[in-house]
Amino acid sequence: MEACSGAWISATKSSDVYEDNTSCIALANHMHLRGRRKYITLRVLRQVCFIQNLIQDGLINVKQCPTAAQTADIGTKALPCVLFENFTDQLLGDKHVGDK
Repeated sequence: MEACSGAWISATKSSDVYEDNTSCIALANHMHLRGRRKYITLRVLRQVCFIQNLIQDGLINVKQCPTAAQTADIGTKALPCVLFENFTDQLLGDKHVGDK
């Protein structure tokens, strides 16, 4: 699979990737297989190593984003009405990200 080599990424500056799971961010930035993490499947381990290579090459920066600001959640889970309306406004351009 050629896409996994990173050849499809051609960026002149790094891109920000926002994640709300702090454990995921720590694993991506510092690969330490201790405790429960030593039981990660090989498939997930390959994905983590791929992400780590992108971080080391300076192509992406993984940043923390509060769960309440994860606009992508609108397509992945059932949300409370207030969050759903907020994310819908953001996606339709009626509200800027970060406005309340």
